[in-house]
Amino acid sequence: MIRALIDIYRHEGKLPDCRMSFCKGFTQGGSNADVVIVDAFVKGLTADIDWKTAYEAVLSDAEIEPQNWGLSGRGNLVSWHDRGYIPWNDVDKNGTGPASRSISRGVEYAYNDFCISLLSQGLSNSPSLLGAPSSTSEV
Repeated sequence: MIRALIDIYRHEGKLPDCRMSFCKGFTQGGSNADVVIVDAFVKGLTADIDWKTAYEAVLSDAEIEPQNWGLSGRGNLVSWHDRGYIPWNDVDKNGTGPASRSISRGVEYAYNDFCISLLSQGLSNSPSLLGAPSSTSEV
């Protein structure tokens, strides 16, 4: 499942949020594929998973707003990054999506960002998962 999420990111430029019958559906609010990816990492499922691309994908969700964030990614990122919340009357000039659920989206964005921070911390402690040589040597 994790490799499939990463492959979707490679081919579409964003992680999926809501798939129904192989089609995109409207997003649930946050970018919750981030949570699934980090859950796998925290549980130690690292074999044959491209964690460098996985990290790139979750950062893309958090930092790069797609044109239509009603289908993937996150919206209202300018307010989220500047204020730490999304005002109910926020005008998003960078993309389009439903102008609703600002509170629930804020809760989901915060949890998604927390999960991303766990992945970042874990990968910084395991550089070999990113393809970097280990800084320790065997004796």
